[in-house]
Amino acid sequence: MLNRAREKYHTKWQIREEEYGKIVLTDVLEIHIIELSKLMDRLKNKGIDEKDKVMLWSLFIKNPEKIGENAMSENEDIKRAKEELDKIKQDKRERYLAELRDKHIRDTKAVEKYGYKKGIEEGRKKGTEEKQKTVILNMYNKKIDIDTICEIVELSKEEVKKIIGE
Repeated sequence: MLNRAREKYHTKWQIREEEYGKIVLTDVLEIHIIELSKLMDRLKNKGIDEKDKVMLWSLFIKNPEKIGENAMSENEDIKRAKEELDKIKQDKRERYLAELRDKHIRDTKAVEKYGYKKGIEEGRKKGTEEKQKTVILNMYNKKIDIDTICEIVELSKEEVKKIIGE
């Protein structure tokens, strides 16, 4: 069975329980793998199957200019996608808007990534400060004198007094 799957250009995978292979975790999540090299081999041997939607979409994504009129007449979604792509290519304003949308998506991802890193750094800093306060209060409660506390934690006397509430 695995050899047959290796020959296919399109395979669909699901998450299954290890011991009970027939039990699928969810029917909502599937992974589709399309191997374009195998698709091209199949096209050389058998030609285009205009009823195969995955094949048609794969060919469209690989090269939208080469998708045939027959394929577009068989699949309205591909025809609309091709028309929209042609419109964007011809209209400078639409092309500019498409580029802006792409830029916005990239910028948003970069900001989110930066914000995430910045949040981690701020969290670590705050955690370190809180730990330092706890250590200072513990030392003060153990009757260690303020000068020794200042020396250990490397803070000024005013900063330590502020923490212990003096």
